[in-house]
Amino acid sequence: MRVTPDGVGHFHLKTGIELLQELDRQGLIPDFVFMDGPELPQTNMIDFCYMESKMRPGGVVALHDYDLGVRADGNRSVKCGILRPYITGNPRWRTMHYLTAPVSVGLIVIQRV
Repeated sequence: MRVTPDGVGHFHLKTGIELLQELDRQGLIPDFVFMDGPELPQTNMIDFCYMESKMRPGGVVALHDYDLGVRADGNRSVKCGILRPYITGNPRWRTMHYLTAPVSVGLIVIQRV
């Protein structure tokens, strides 16, 4: 979903990278991104790196299913298997909030510095 300056939300049936590239072609740089991609670690890493290359300092990203292995819901997720080590200790990102078990299956909110 993309919210325009007039506050209207627009849903797009596109992959994350397709939507990010479309916004880029329009000269639109998001200042907030909520990522809840597929259980494909490579895809999530590609989407994140593209978004990261465009996002200005101060921009915020929320990543869902951040916990690996058995999560609070009893299921397993590998979604952030590549992305989590990349973010951990990365000087370009600061953790703002992190929810984990037992209240969440992993939600981290990070800010571009």
